[in-house]
Amino acid sequence: MAQNLKFIITEIKKAKKGNKNKNTKELNTLIKYLKEISETIDKYDEILFFIQLKGRNYVSYEKEFSVFLKKIETNSKYCPIFTYPEIEKIDIKNIDTVILKLGAIKERVKKESICKDVYKIISEFLEIAEAKANFLKELKLKNFKKAFEFSKVIYGDVDKELCDKANKAYKEKLKFLKSRLGKSKLEKKLEKTNFNAIKVKKYFELALEKNELKNNYKILIDDKINSVKINEKDPEYNCSVISIPSTIEVNGIRLMQLIAHEIGKHATTNYHHKKQGLVIEIGRNWNVYNEGLAKKNENDIKKIMLGNLYMDSEMDFSMYYVLAIEKIKKGWNFNKVYKYIYNKCYKENLYDCGYYNKKNSGRKRAMKKDCEKKSIDTSKKICMRVFRGFDPKKGGMYFPKDRIYFEGAIMVQELKKIKSREKLEKYLYLSRVEAKYVPVLIKIGAYSYNKNFSKMKEIAERLWADKKFRENILNGKSAKDIKFIKI
Repeated sequence: MAQNLKFIITEIKKAKKGNKNKNTKELNTLIKYLKEISETIDKYDEILFFIQLKGRNYVSYEKEFSVFLKKIETNSKYCPIFTYPEIEKIDIKNIDTVILKLGAIKERVKKESICKDVYKIISEFLEIAEAKANFLKELKLKNFKKAFEFSKVIYGDVDKELCDKANKAYKEKLKFLKSRLGKSKLEKKLEKTNFNAIKVKKYFELALEKNELKNNYKILIDDKINSVKINEKDPEYNCSVISIPSTIEVNGIRLMQLIAHEIGKHATTNYHHKKQGLVIEIGRNWNVYNEGLAKKNENDIKKIMLGNLYMDSEMDFSMYYVLAIEKIKKGWNFNKVYKYIYNKCYKENLYDCGYYNKKNSGRKRAMKKDCEKKSIDTSKKICMRVFRGFDPKKGGMYFPKDRIYFEGAIMVQELKKIKSREKLEKYLYLSRVEAKYVPVLIKIGAYSYNKNFSKMKEIAERLWADKKFRENILNGKSAKDIKFIKI
């Protein structure tokens, strides 16, 4: 599962010592091919970024899921029906043309005089691009087994070690919640606050302004998406766009975590990555650390907000993606996986809200109802994402992309144990690059600026330190017309 991080850090030290002169030719060659491959696959990359699903007859996924919840009460074998309008619109001739173009690029790369390390990066990126095109083509043709194999080329897969860690993390979380004495008044108050899409948008804009990125991103509210989405090249607006779901509703804790995750990590990383001319992600597993560090930002701000009552090693619900995939690999369909994840979520939520605490005996009915709603929402999200693109009636096939959230959190924990980890962590914050390729990029001079990356990762903490800001979050107010101290 994990890369040899100690070895990578050793290689970074060597690369920095040997990097006397910038290798402009190698760097320019790398950037040239990354741009060309990216532009070739661009249209289909956008479709793949988050496969938007609908229910039968193209009703919303929400409506389809509501039908599913009613049907399974009387029919335990009932599964939802998914449709994928964007995939159905794909023109096979056009995608075949893209595959041919990528093949032509591959032949040119073979003839190019470049160093072995840069050739590896370009070759892997080409392999992933070809797999993306073929994945969408096979989905369009309903060749699900072929599509599934291509999905693993793009995103990798889960293994036994990762599944074992996910099961262990779930048990540790339950153990922590059982032993916790209760939530603080602050935590309870923050959980009762409510921020809708309009308020989230205002706070995102404020965080961008405080991080000197106000002019680099346009923030929109979108009724077609289910989670926050950052698009570095939106074709409609011809600029970088952060999209917020119109249906979003979060409490104060989650709002701060979104700021730490989306602005403190992704937006700032993407901006500085582009400044280096590295127009696209590098390496198959670049997003493992990208999401792992973003989750670390979430954990850090929650710890700062709530103190020791918060479980430092908590994985949020990212472990559930791996647990769901583990069951699909065993042949489970949507229905069985949903029930399995729901039961685990429900058990966790009962302990989390203090249901078994004697002090809450008079509120048990309301607490149970709230836990049911939370468990349905989480289970729906998990299953919708791991089954997307494939037939929910069948087992064995899944969308492996979301393994990155849990695997990233595990790898960041491992990174924390290593001496001199800052030497690697800095570059992982500054770029969308797989850890193993960092030494190569240092050698060819890709990292050509000095930036205090701690400023990037601490935006949420610095905002929370402002008294006026804290008061507005605690009272669920909008960010409009708030004056802050300079941070």
